[in-house]
Amino acid sequence: MRVKCNACGGVYDDVLPDGLQYFHRCPPLSVAELKQAISDGRLQLPPAHQALVDAATSYDAANPPKPDQAPRLEQVLATFVVERKGARNENVVAPTARDQPAAIAAEGAGVTTLDASATPAVPVLRG
Repeated sequence: MRVKCNACGGVYDDVLPDGLQYFHRCPPLSVAELKQAISDGRLQLPPAHQALVDAATSYDAANPPKPDQAPRLEQVLATFVVERKGARNENVVAPTARDQPAAIAAEGAGVTTLDASATPAVPVLRG
């Protein structure tokens, strides 16, 4: 079954072409997503992280990066791991009792079922 994650937008098949099951886990926010969430005011960083962002922003203002260099702010943001709201984690958690079924770690924002013929999933690369 082909699905789209309602939290991160990932499109995937729950069973891969080789028959193996795929267990999706949303990635943390990317640098671009972090920059946008911070500028929109949707993300409040812990004080220590905010201090690093402020210092990097000041550094970039005083020392504009060369065209082949990433701004200091982006370098700092790349070290942060911020989970997205509604993150889904389909990895299986062992039951706490013998008579309980295994469950996924976090349902998150859920998924939307797609028509498998209409939307390409991420290709499986073989080496």
